[in-house]
Amino acid sequence: MIKAIATDLDGTLFYPKRRLRLFSKANKQFLQNAIREGKEVILVTGRNYDVKNKVEKKLGMDKNISIVASNGAVVLHQGEMLKELYFTGEEALEIYKKLDSKDIKSWMFFTGENIMAVDPSGLNFVERIAGFIGLHIQGATKANFTIGKKKLLKQLHKPGAKVYKIMPWFGYKKKSVTNARDARKLWHKELGDKYEISWAVDAVEIVPKGANKADSLKELLKELHIEENEVAVIGDSGNDVPLFKTFENSFVMAQAEKEVKKEAKVVVKSVADLKNYIK
Repeated sequence: MIKAIATDLDGTLFYPKRRLRLFSKANKQFLQNAIREGKEVILVTGRNYDVKNKVEKKLGMDKNISIVASNGAVVLHQGEMLKELYFTGEEALEIYKKLDSKDIKSWMFFTGENIMAVDPSGLNFVERIAGFIGLHIQGATKANFTIGKKKLLKQLHKPGAKVYKIMPWFGYKKKSVTNARDARKLWHKELGDKYEISWAVDAVEIVPKGANKADSLKELLKELHIEENEVAVIGDSGNDVPLFKTFENSFVMAQAEKEVKKEAKVVVKSVADLKNYIK
């Protein structure tokens, strides 16, 4: 019997994108019904943990949702921090300098202040303007962010700075996916013993060792007294693969890359489609 639904956000619950409503009416109704039936809804995302407030508001129910955020670096349950792994500002700066390359178009640092600090140094002027506009028109999915290398360095040099996730982005062109995939393989080989490194289509995600969606979800399930075979997991990206490999009730979005889709048991077009498989 399924007692919990653990869903990724971008490309999953937030697919297809709804700039005003955050997620589709069908997905909203499915989650509301699940909560009414007594099921736990768990957000498992690469985003900072403040996104859970937006989801709760859009659901319109009196429910404090648990979240596994920043690819497992942070776990919140009933508003309490169950897990927190992070890079210090100094450690994050070291990774930034060590891995920087001409193929990286921008860097995103997810901080303990729930800010996404972006350095777009690899973009040309037109691309920077387009990216700036793009960040501002995301609508309901918009994250708190700051743009510019100087502002990023200011964040990293703050006393007690925490960085949950580092995300180098390789651009929007076709070769960007290949560049990101190749970089992940190389960095995993060289630094996999120090960091958790995953592939996210045209980006790479780097988090502290011990932070991944599957392990952090397992820790949360123990707190909820839910067995691993009682949760359904759904996602669309490389950082969701550990979920697919760990939990038997695994679902993947149809638009996911083929390398990701082959790791899950069932392919679906939306989160709401889970109603056809979960009784």
